[in-house]
Amino acid sequence: MRIKYFDIGWLSRTDGPGNRTVLFLQECNLRCPWCHSPHSREVESPILFNEVRCINCHNCMEICIQNVHSFRNGIHMVQRKNCIKCGRCIEACPTSRLDTNSGALFLPTRSMEVSDMFSLLRPQLEVLKTSGGLTVSGGEALLQKEAVMEILKLCKSRNIHTAVETSLTLPEEYYDSVSEYVDCWLIGLRGTYLNNISDKIKSTTMNNVRYFSRLDSEVVVRFPVIKNYTMSEIQLSRIAETMCIGAFNNIEILPCNKSMEHYYKLSGITSEINAEDAFPDAYEIKCIVSFFKAKGFNVKVIS
Repeated sequence: MRIKYFDIGWLSRTDGPGNRTVLFLQECNLRCPWCHSPHSREVESPILFNEVRCINCHNCMEICIQNVHSFRNGIHMVQRKNCIKCGRCIEACPTSRLDTNSGALFLPTRSMEVSDMFSLLRPQLEVLKTSGGLTVSGGEALLQKEAVMEILKLCKSRNIHTAVETSLTLPEEYYDSVSEYVDCWLIGLRGTYLNNISDKIKSTTMNNVRYFSRLDSEVVVRFPVIKNYTMSEIQLSRIAETMCIGAFNNIEILPCNKSMEHYYKLSGITSEINAEDAFPDAYEIKCIVSFFKAKGFNVKVIS
């Protein structure tokens, strides 16, 4: 069985308890405007282009038979809709390599056998065994639930702590299929406080909240704080009410990622929001923390 991913974070202190290796899986069922990995949304990422690292050699244009690359007045134009993701342009580019994102061109989506992925991760996971473990994130990690279950099983067979990050918007059976192998859930509650979410997703989310209330695993709510999107008093109240229903005691506050626009530009995807305008100030964050603390929740700000 293969697992499809777009990145590995080898050492994180903000994606679960302690020190974590984070496996970021490809594909997501939501389109959150503040997402800082928009290239993870589809089954395959679009080709990423970093104009700062392009030297205008034209090698990509000459080798590509799909007319993805063209140059106009010294400007490198990328027609991603024509791209078949063959990687030939990356191989031809003097600044790029297929196995790294440090060049002008890169295809981040990778596919690997689960056993090979675990072999790749295991040395680092053994180092982190006493201080953390593995976090599987996304995208929406459980869109690949069978592969996720297999890698979690391998972790648990070696006493490695596991965490899974999810939006809680998938059918209950997705969570039930892996729950016995998960030590900690990092959950989003977008289906309870966003105004443009469908009734079906709202209903699914609340059903999953009730399901998670019966689990023995640790549950941490993760709340992205985005100006003009998630910070109204009504939205905060909805989250608090949902946490009470689920008997969730812990919430992490995640201010807007100031570097989020980077991957929109590289992916050729238009961002709906300006990161600078969406970032809350210190007083606003303090007020949100105070709101949840007053409700009796344990609050942590992720920065």
